[in-house]
Amino acid sequence: MTNPDPWAAASVTTAPPPAGQPQEGGALSGAFASSGGTALFGQGSLAPSLFNKTHFIGTVREGIITKAPYEQPSRDFNSKMPKYWSASKVGGDTKNRAVTTDAIDGPTGKPNRPVMDVLIELDTEYGPLSAQEMAAVGREPGQGGDGKRVYVVSSRDALDSFRKAIVAFNQQAQAAGQKLLTCEEDTVGLKLQVKRVGQKPNAGGNPSWIVETHLSRP
Repeated sequence: MTNPDPWAAASVTTAPPPAGQPQEGGALSGAFASSGGTALFGQGSLAPSLFNKTHFIGTVREGIITKAPYEQPSRDFNSKMPKYWSASKVGGDTKNRAVTTDAIDGPTGKPNRPVMDVLIELDTEYGPLSAQEMAAVGREPGQGGDGKRVYVVSSRDALDSFRKAIVAFNQQAQAAGQKLLTCEEDTVGLKLQVKRVGQKPNAGGNPSWIVETHLSRP
């Protein structure tokens, strides 16, 4: 039996929720076979990121998910300060961006909403970071870690790609009479593959990566 092309599954489209309908649970919950999901906050990891500056277009990275995906406040790469959605869009160095490190919106005096990332902890076969990787991410000697990595889903495109991977997995599981993914916890033990396929420019900021995501049983 021929294995399906994992990147073909990434092209599966999903319908957005009806306008005005609230989304409950975690950022991925709308893609599962049943609603619910959880958003687990403040569970950060010291493991290196699955991707870094040494990985370019065409790079495929993979690992086994060891913990249910959870949300954590996103941080600015340079200042390491938490990021927020600017209510008045006066954030960033140019004061005209949607994202800021200011917790309070200057013009209105109201709290800005935190930007959240989805973190997925993995066991991989990559081992400690190389000297080149450590220099790229600013780690000191002795901070190379081991085979553990964290895939940080920090853009809408990446989040949509992961949701499509969940839907594609459930379609294949249903056809085979296997258990469906119904919540974040069900992804533990699955193999995650992510491929960098392009970049998307962001006004006034660094470009974000476009990825294709695939989930499978190891």
